[in-house]
Amino acid sequence: EMSEISPDHKFLAYTMYDKDNDYFKLCVRNLNSGALCSKPHADRVSNIAWAKNGQALLYVVTDQKKRPFRIYCSKIGSTDEDVLLHEEVEGNVHVSIRHTKDFHFVTVNTFSPTFSKVFLINAADPFSGLALV
Repeated sequence: EMSEISPDHKFLAYTMYDKDNDYFKLCVRNLNSGALCSKPHADRVSNIAWAKNGQALLYVVTDQKKRPFRIYCSKIGSTDEDVLLHEEVEGNVHVSIRHTKDFHFVTVNTFSPTFSKVFLINAADPFSGLALV
């Protein structure tokens, strides 16, 4: 299980283990009202990272074999579908994300037994793409 408070301290993103399905579910709670946000709600989540000063949440989901392979971005409070930012189609490549200490970037680490790559996502504009470092 994991949890992250948004940079503006308004939201708490967290995962809870679903023992019946053997995966982690993502939820976001509004810390001012205590209410559960209508989205994002996602199954099979392995990583989370805040963007847009707490107005968007990036998360990684796993495939049926529990390999982390897709990164999505969800705008908090929006009814729009979550946007797929990155997908690793090779079955031996894994993905993880983490925000930098200053919340200016989200690092994307892709790795396999034979290579690794690091990308940056501009946290102020997470839809602008990934930049290889």
